[in-house]
Amino acid sequence: MTPLLARVYIIKTKKEGVSTDSFKKLGLVFLMALFLLAVTVGCGKGKTETQGDTINIGVNYELTGEVATYANSSKNGLMLAFEEINAKGGVLGGKKINPIVLDNANKREEAMAVATRLADQYKVVAFMGPATSGNTLAVIPVASEKKIPLVNSSATHPDVTVDPATKKVRPYVFRTCYIDPYQAMAAVEFAFSDLGKRKAAILYDVSSDYSKGLYQVFKGEFQKRGGTIVAEEGFTGTEPDFRPHLTKIKETGADILYLPVYYPQAGKIVAQARELSLSITMLGEMDGIPPNWWSWLEAPKT
Repeated sequence: MTPLLARVYIIKTKKEGVSTDSFKKLGLVFLMALFLLAVTVGCGKGKTETQGDTINIGVNYELTGEVATYANSSKNGLMLAFEEINAKGGVLGGKKINPIVLDNANKREEAMAVATRLADQYKVVAFMGPATSGNTLAVIPVASEKKIPLVNSSATHPDVTVDPATKKVRPYVFRTCYIDPYQAMAAVEFAFSDLGKRKAAILYDVSSDYSKGLYQVFKGEFQKRGGTIVAEEGFTGTEPDFRPHLTKIKETGADILYLPVYYPQAGKIVAQARELSLSITMLGEMDGIPPNWWSWLEAPKT
């Protein structure tokens, strides 16, 4: 499922001549440039400040809740990078990075409140996170109003960096990952060219900006290629039983099931599909990989 799509992305990256080391170096350079921008903005507007020999960076992630696994992974990666930078002398002539880590509990209103607290109480010079597109979109008004740069490594919705109303790039928001159209088009390419599939069903989360964005691009691109969407089933993120949706999909004769969902839903969908003896190729995105993905390879219990 998802690991196959991951392979497509890696292969394409290698073809374009971009190595993992290059991404790491680019990321560190980008981070340094962000700090310079943040401090310059802070000095000019009086909104942010450095604290003596340290620079406060706000880390706003979903450390609890449904997507806590990869939010914590992102947070841990940041902590390692900050430790490495500080061990090498810090930034801006020896200042050390002081990360302020707060949990938004995977709630939009909490993500916004955390951003406000980081800005007003801790005087951070930059925001890192959140992990999801929906929570990031909730934080953007705070970053824009207070003129504090926000950098994100996993919010893939196009609206994160481009205002859909004005069609202009958001001046205080930066992204270090690909966007949803790229993911969805890669999925279509893999379904057509590698798997030879032409009849797709889609099961997506109607309450998720991330899921809806991927669903729309996949549907349009799949049809554009000459494929047929034989079923479109929507659910809400809190729905525990996917069997009614899967039963409908089973009756359509689809030869592939596209799952633009997060890993908690993906795991349940795969397990319940097995219970229904639904034998179909499933294709998902990077956020559909669960912590124990290898268990999916085990034979279903009887």
